[in-house]
Amino acid sequence: MLKIADRYIIKKFIFTLIFILAMLSLIIVVFDASEKIDKFLQKDVPTQAILHYYFLNFLPYVLDLISPLFIFISALFITSRMAYNSEIVAFLSSGTSFFRLLRPYLISAALLAGVIFYLKGWVVPNSNQGMIDFERAHLNKHRVQGNDNLHRRIETGRYFYFDRYRYKDTIGDKFSYEEFDGLTLKLKLTSTYLKWNDAKRKWYAHKYFMRKFTPDGEVISKGDTFWVDLKCDPTAFTRTEKGMTALTNPELAEFIVRETASGNPYIRPYRVELYQRYAFPFASFILIMIAVAVSSRKVRGGTGTHLMLGLLIAVTFVVLVRFTSTFAQQSSLNPMVAVWIPNIFFIFLAIFMIYKAPK
Repeated sequence: MLKIADRYIIKKFIFTLIFILAMLSLIIVVFDASEKIDKFLQKDVPTQAILHYYFLNFLPYVLDLISPLFIFISALFITSRMAYNSEIVAFLSSGTSFFRLLRPYLISAALLAGVIFYLKGWVVPNSNQGMIDFERAHLNKHRVQGNDNLHRRIETGRYFYFDRYRYKDTIGDKFSYEEFDGLTLKLKLTSTYLKWNDAKRKWYAHKYFMRKFTPDGEVISKGDTFWVDLKCDPTAFTRTEKGMTALTNPELAEFIVRETASGNPYIRPYRVELYQRYAFPFASFILIMIAVAVSSRKVRGGTGTHLMLGLLIAVTFVVLVRFTSTFAQQSSLNPMVAVWIPNIFFIFLAIFMIYKAPK
C-alpha cells in the first residue's frame, strides 16, 4: 500500500521526467527539422508526411536514445532538491529508514523498466522502419544493398553460394548448389546466375551444369533453366543500414534462429541488439539507485554539485555500454555476457554507494 510520502516522490519524479523529456525532445525535433528543411523543400515532401515522420517515428527513436540518461537526471534532481530543502532529513528523523525511502524510487524504476522494454521491443522498431521508409522514399537514404560471397544452408544437407547478389535485378552471380547425404556429395549444380521469378515466386538457375553422383556412376546434365527451392525470397539476401533495429523482439529472435540455421556468419550484431533490449531496461533500477545515493546528502554546492557528479557517472555508464556492445560484435566474447557487463559492474557500485549514503 502506497503511503502519502511514496505518492509524493513518485509524482514528483514522473512529472519531472515527463517535463524534461518533452522539452528536450521538442528542441531536438526543431533542430533536426531546421537542418533538413532545405531537403524537404527540394524534394517537395508533403507536410503530412513530415509531421508523421517526426511525431510518430522520429520522437520514439529520440526518446529511446535519451530516456536512460534523463531518468537518472530526473531522479538526481528531485532528490537533490529534497535534500536541499531538508526533506530527506525530515524523512530520516521521523524514523523512516533510508532503504524505505528507496521504495517509491524502485516502484518508479519498475514501471519505467516495463515501459522501456515495451518501447525498445515493439514501438521503436516500428518507428525505425517508418524512418527508413520515409528517408528512402523522400531523401534517397538507406538504399537496400546486396551481399557478396554469400554462403547459406537451406536445410540439413543442402547448401548454396553466390559470388555476388544484386538487389535491383534479384540476381545472384556465379550460383552454386550442393546436396549431401551425410558427408557424401550427391549433387552439385553451378550456373552463370540465379534469378527470382516474381510470377512463380521461385528461383531459377540460368545456363546450369549439374552433376549427380549415384552408385552406378556420375550423371551429367545441363540446360538453360533449372528451378531451385531455396525456401526464401529476395528479402533474405538484402540488408539496410538500420535493418536489425527495425525488427521487433519476436521478429529479431526468429531471424536469429533462421539465419543461424542457414549458416549466416554475420549474426553476432543481431544477437547483441536482442540481448541489449533485455538488459537495458534494468539500467533504470541501477541509475535511479545511484542518483538517490549521490544526491541524498546536502552539500555546499547544492544541486549543481550533484548534477556534475551524477553526469560523470551516467556518461561513464553510457560509454561502457557502447564499448561492450562494439567489443561483443568484433570479438569472441559471448554477446549476452558483454551486454550485461555494465549492469553487473554498476549494480555493485550502486549497492556500495547506497551502503555509504547518509542514514
